Amino acid sequence: MGWTAIVMPLSTFADDPAWLSQVAVDPVPDALPAPLPAPSAAQVLTLLRDAGLSGDTAPLVSDDLDHLTRDDAGIRAYAPTTLTDVLLHSPHDDETSARAERMPPDTPVTAVTFGKPHAHAVLLAAAALVPVWGPVVAMEASGCRSLIVTGPVADLEATTTRWSAGT
Repeated sequence: MGWTAIVMPLSTFADDPAWLSQVAVDPVPDALPAPLPAPSAAQVLTLLRDAGLSGDTAPLVSDDLDHLTRDDAGIRAYAPTTLTDVLLHSPHDDETSARAERMPPDTPVTAVTFGKPHAHAVLLAAAALVPVWGPVVAMEASGCRSLIVTGPVADLEATTTRWSAGT
């Protein structure tokens, strides 16, 4: 999948679970979880780094977190841990104005967009964010195919295939 993916808390869809039900590959729970407090930008980037993922962030947060790399191999070679571009979203985002170049590390993050990621890396990122967001939705940017991730993904290849097929 040469694409863009978005990961956000499942609770984001509390007002419109019917829409999610139409695009989710798996059944949507009858009752969606209550929202948890949004983690900080630094927390999100630390969780992604601790999951062994690589990519460059926007907006920039801090010198030690802006480039997620275990080693440079993940950036130079398209690998199952490659997120490529990591875009952090906060409740303060305004789609009509330009994004700030920097984001304070304590800024709450309500969603993360990944540009040109490896599909396995998106699932690993989604699983890494479950401890701070609760169950999450991983969707390709058009929203046509979405997965609900509740913890570690046991079979990345089978889940990616199911996700890309939308069944």
